Amino acid sequence: EPAVSRRHAQFVCEDGALYLEDVSEHNGTYLNGVKLPSLGKARVHNGDIINLGRAEITIGAIHH
Repeated sequence: EPAVSRRHAQFVCEDGALYLEDVSEHNGTYLNGVKLPSLGKARVHNGDIINLGRAEITIGAIHH
């Protein structure tokens, strides 16, 4: 996907929870249709949908 940069977003594990973190000030990172604040993060749950450009990722299962 051309709209997705190499450093667009990343997953971070904190205190046993999984978070999606936006690491680019230029490209949007969406979780369940809501844009994350630039350089912000949000907790990810089973069934969540992540959009990076036109790419869509569905979280199937998170195992601790």
